[in-house]
Amino acid sequence: IDPFMHATARGVLGNKPASGTEIIQERGEEHQRTGKWIVHTSAGSVFQIAAHEATVPLETLYGWCRTARPLLDPWRVARVIARPFVGTPGQYTRTYNRKDYAMPPPAPTVLERLVAAGVPVIGVGKIPDIFDRRGITEELHTEGNADGIARTAALLERVEHGLVFVNLVDFD
Repeated sequence: IDPFMHATARGVLGNKPASGTEIIQERGEEHQRTGKWIVHTSAGSVFQIAAHEATVPLETLYGWCRTARPLLDPWRVARVIARPFVGTPGQYTRTYNRKDYAMPPPAPTVLERLVAAGVPVIGVGKIPDIFDRRGITEELHTEGNADGIARTAALLERVEHGLVFVNLVDFD
């Protein structure tokens, strides 16, 4: 955590395993007052950085996630996740502006092999993020399960061949 704090010139709140929805309620007000990052992990190999969209602009949050990515590579942390949120103390909610910064796959993936064979691969939801955009010919951001299902249904109407790889973010 020290290299991350040094690189960003900001302190850190949390720095523990925690539910993302719970830690923003627990630390959100202090984050807004101090500008310190809320950093937490979950059951997976992830480094999550939460910030209120009115306190830290999205591009700043994304930029510092990109900075954290190589800092965590020696420990093979799979993903750095930007977890923006909005609201007021006691009423914080996460937004769909989440972005994942994944370690590159260690070898060519099936997705890359499909693309090399001329097969289009459409990543829906956070699929492009998870695969570090490798082997993805088109990507569609979604805002919740209903949006993901609607976008997938529309793809199935227009895609004649290929792979449509979908993540319904609320189910994960």
